[in-house]
Amino acid sequence: MIRYHGTPDSSVVLLLLLLFFSPFGPLKGCNFTYSPISTYNFSQDIKPLKEYLLLDYKVLMPLNLKQDTFCSLLWDLHFINENLKKLINVSGEKLKTLFKKIYDHTKFVEDCNIKIGDSSTSFELKNISQFVDAIPSCLQSLSKKIERITEEKHADFRNCTNIQSQIGQSLSVLQNLLLPINTSDWKLERKKPIFHKRTYWWLLLSAILVCLLISLWKKCQGSSSRAI
Repeated sequence: MIRYHGTPDSSVVLLLLLLFFSPFGPLKGCNFTYSPISTYNFSQDIKPLKEYLLLDYKVLMPLNLKQDTFCSLLWDLHFINENLKKLINVSGEKLKTLFKKIYDHTKFVEDCNIKIGDSSTSFELKNISQFVDAIPSCLQSLSKKIERITEEKHADFRNCTNIQSQIGQSLSVLQNLLLPINTSDWKLERKKPIFHKRTYWWLLLSAILVCLLISLWKKCQGSSSRAI
């Protein structure tokens, strides 16, 4: 067997370089040279899915993410993707197939290895139909953003791998969410005016009865004096 040891052929080196720097090369981390989201009418996958959904089923979505003009869409997609994975695991065969079609468009975000940067992120229960309706808009907006950036340079989202939350908003929203839950206080507040109104009625009736008794007593006194 004849083996050749030496420098590789120049054409091979050129081909490797082209593959490495090609805009159609593999994704590396969260640095995109082209949009990984296909130009696709996502509503085509959403419409048949909604026919099988339980309308009262809830999913957890963050409610106090920091409004970051560069990272917010990617963060939203991360949580959408996480929920889709959970829904695939708990769904029957038909729903699982439909969820997987959408998951195929979102799973690229897993290459970013996004993590929640602090423990102040709060979540709310969102109706699944609202959750599903928001997916096409998120995908289309993120795709346009990446395409716009990659016209001039790489779309580098590696600084977005740690999710940031608004702590102040988290506390205010949590307080607003907790108020309706304490229904015992709310009921007591509703009962108090009714209780006072009834007290006033009894006092008024008592006063009227006292006046009538006094007037009757005076009449009786007057008639008895005339009789004498």
